[in-house]
Amino acid sequence: MEGLVNGRGDLKDNIRMLKTTGAKYLGRALCLWGAEANFLPNLERAREEIQQVLAADQEMIVEACVFETVSPKVNDIAIPDCVFTAL
Repeated sequence: MEGLVNGRGDLKDNIRMLKTTGAKYLGRALCLWGAEANFLPNLERAREEIQQVLAADQEMIVEACVFETVSPKVNDIAIPDCVFTAL
């Protein structure tokens, strides 16, 4: 379900489809590639959207991936505390 919580499409309709199909593992639901300009706002938006997904079915596993890209903006991003608490 790549990009489910990337801020595109109709989230409610996508959640309805996932519930109907019985999906439990949502691979690459948050997939950020070259998104360093809005990295922290993207994470915050995704956090809110993931809460909607889990409210529909707490057994769903929502995978996120962030790919390192090389651009000057990468040096401006602080690693949020939530990343360290997941470790």
